[in-house]
Amino acid sequence: MLFRSVGWSPVTHAVSYNLYRNTENTLHNATFLTSTPNAILYTDTGLETETTYYYFVIAQATGFRDSAAGSASATTATADRLLIDPTDQFLINTRKDKIKIK
Repeated sequence: MLFRSVGWSPVTHAVSYNLYRNTENTLHNATFLTSTPNAILYTDTGLETETTYYYFVIAQATGFRDSAAGSASATTATADRLLIDPTDQFLINTRKDKIKIK
């Protein structure tokens, strides 16, 4: 089973975070993964080998008209590489930076 840990930076005044995954770089028709009030790390399981996944996080904040959002992408490794390093972690922050954590 392939999995990936996805984390994001906390957002001031956020009351919840919604995380989505897609195989296309769009939030349209993305799979909803979780909604959490305070967690900033999620383990996504059941991923396919050599597939690029796009992650979108939306922070909902009380008293603010707009929500903060960020995205990142990652490609799962081949089976040979997974024996050595089964996870790739990406940090998603609200500035839409892509930061790979090794």
